Amino acid sequence: MALLNNWNFRLFAPLGVLAVMAGLIVGNNANLRPAQPKTVSQDVLLSAPLTFRSPEIQRFFEQKSSPLAAYTETVGGQDLSASDLFWIASQGENFGLSPRALLTTFYLDQGGLVWPHTGGLLDYLQAMAGKLAALEAEGSSLLVHDLPGQPPADRAKDLAETNTAQYALDHFYSAGAKSLSDGQGSVSAWVAAYQDLFAESASAKAVEPPPSTAPFLRLPFDQPKDSFVRVESFFDHYTPGNFTEPTIYRFDGKYLPSAQFKTCWGGMTCYSGHNGIDYPMPIGTPLVAAASGKVILRYDYEGGLIIDHGNGYRTVYWHMDKIIVNLNQAVNAGQQIGWSGNRGQSTGPHLHFVLRISALSRDIDPYGWWAVQKDPWPYPSNFMWRGDLTVDNRDGACQLFYGGYWTRDAAGYGGESWYTLSGRTFGASTNWGIWGTYIDRPGSYQVYAFWPKSPENTTGATYQVWHAGGPSNITVSQRDDGSRWVLLGTFDFKQGQAAVILTDLTKDNPPKQRVYFDAIRWEPVEKSYYLPEIIRN
Repeated sequence: MALLNNWNFRLFAPLGVLAVMAGLIVGNNANLRPAQPKTVSQDVLLSAPLTFRSPEIQRFFEQKSSPLAAYTETVGGQDLSASDLFWIASQGENFGLSPRALLTTFYLDQGGLVWPHTGGLLDYLQAMAGKLAALEAEGSSLLVHDLPGQPPADRAKDLAETNTAQYALDHFYSAGAKSLSDGQGSVSAWVAAYQDLFAESASAKAVEPPPSTAPFLRLPFDQPKDSFVRVESFFDHYTPGNFTEPTIYRFDGKYLPSAQFKTCWGGMTCYSGHNGIDYPMPIGTPLVAAASGKVILRYDYEGGLIIDHGNGYRTVYWHMDKIIVNLNQAVNAGQQIGWSGNRGQSTGPHLHFVLRISALSRDIDPYGWWAVQKDPWPYPSNFMWRGDLTVDNRDGACQLFYGGYWTRDAAGYGGESWYTLSGRTFGASTNWGIWGTYIDRPGSYQVYAFWPKSPENTTGATYQVWHAGGPSNITVSQRDDGSRWVLLGTFDFKQGQAAVILTDLTKDNPPKQRVYFDAIRWEPVEKSYYLPEIIRN
């Protein structure tokens, strides 16, 4: 967990910035020229391609004869170059930004590619990047839809003729501005500076194909033998990255108020603005790569690691106690990358895990979106935990939610299951789970559930089966049947993600009957054809 509290980033800004704020550019040679009104593309603020990281930033400083080429700073006992600092500041646990955009903003703010101090550069850059990212997230929140009492046209009026990148820059240069035009002069200066620095238009768009939606992740840890790692904080589908809004939309479509960090209920409503998944675990728990890829960032001081998987996605691991893989190292899925910890802006030992789309540094939910209403976050999430058509409670494609009120049973599919006690009201319902898979071949499938049969079980377990037509709620008696694969029904599926969700909410009277969470299976229905017998005379 990391909140962007330090917004007063202009701690060392020179007087030359005053000229910039008037719409002029102050370069290394102090040449001034009027800025022209221009716009920026969405890509220019957010894209962070692998072709412009620390080595390329270093060459950029050398080509510009900038004193930053020789600058170093010691952070947590590690000597880092200015190029390292710019890359680290642009790629954080809560956001990803274009290092070119950060360089341009720094250039304007400092009146050149200079830093006339012996330290403090990383703090300065992180605060600057944090403000840009927070404003971009605020702009993105204007695009969300299907929110109670807020028509989309009213929310998105500030973005009618622009995008969230320009929204962020406009508001960055005009704090408290009531309209986008108030900051146009400074944005024009920013656009001109970007052109001067990189000989590229700030309105150019990157052309990248959308990433595959096929699941490819494994859990970034191994489940303990006699328990499981719970989820403490969910991805907020309402406004990830915007920590000022008090509500959260969970991936099951639950719209939950009072979800700010200090007031949320761990494992249930935490927390508004969260951009990833928090897994609480003791310091020293082994962590592994969620998929094969290449280490593109290692930041030991905050225990931060980012792996690019070469398929349009990156995974982010934060608050690690110790990292044992190196920058630019290739890693395999399941290979140990270090141990969990409590470094950085963390309020307790946990792993902050993020799935990020590479093209525009957009964080998405690896559990997908499972609700009839459209996902309010305009950048679609899919169920990305890999598995097969049989998913057990020990598999990464299954997750049980809420940490308390679970009991392990040695009976069940694969020699284990978990149960909780039923509740009759939404207020009493806390525990639930999801099983997900990827349907590669569209068609009809029979969906089965497995649980241990017991006279203490509920007679009203309701499985929500997601298929091509949406969700179907199937209620079964876990008391009268079980200890075998029980057919929930036959459904049509498109190619893509599929899921089954089960909660502890039943109509049991009295309540507090066992609800088992065990295994789910999708089995294709093979079509049979009648072939007439050919009789030879």
